[in-house]
Amino acid sequence: MKKKYTIILLIDFYGQAGLQDQNYLNRRYNSLLDIINQRKIDRDRCHIVSNTWELEDKQMESIEKFAWLEKWKWHKIWEDERVNNGYVNTTIEEFIEILKKYDPNLEITPKETNIIIGGTETSGCVFDNKNIGALHWAKRGYDTTIYLPLCCDYSSPGATWELKQLSGISSLWNTVGREIKKSVQNVNITQNLHLTASFDQLSPVIPWSNEKIKPL
Repeated sequence: MKKKYTIILLIDFYGQAGLQDQNYLNRRYNSLLDIINQRKIDRDRCHIVSNTWELEDKQMESIEKFAWLEKWKWHKIWEDERVNNGYVNTTIEEFIEILKKYDPNLEITPKETNIIIGGTETSGCVFDNKNIGALHWAKRGYDTTIYLPLCCDYSSPGATWELKQLSGISSLWNTVGREIKKSVQNVNITQNLHLTASFDQLSPVIPWSNEKIKPL
């Protein structure tokens, strides 16, 4: 059986580090590193994409350099959008066109591609405020996973960061319910959209190789 491509999409991932508890922030970075460290992930069929303009984030800069050493394909698409330092609300069609510039052989269709998403505001930009948010991929039939360890929430209410995220998740599912009420066709959202809290749960939508890569 042919392996599907997987896009790990980091939406506004850098966020506002100054607003986050540092342990919470480090958890997100460590969760990203846990993926990057997996040397049996097929680098030709799994791409990392981020949309946020550069911030003075030395830790994130180090992670990007480490990913390069581990032979990951990491595309920073804000450089291609060229509007408002990456804040332009790129559509999925524009997103696909941009990625094709990096890899013309990359197949991005519901049958060929899994989407994994993490970033800032689980129920906001990660889910539906951005045109490349999880809801919009799921509506188009893509197998779409929000990987919660890569997400954070500022706007959702809660006394702790964990409670903020739980509040965001609740808001997310309320939105899904409203979308289903709008149209019977939207019932497929629940089949295509997944929320995952552990790497073991994420593993089935990642393309694996029989051999480990050799880092640079």
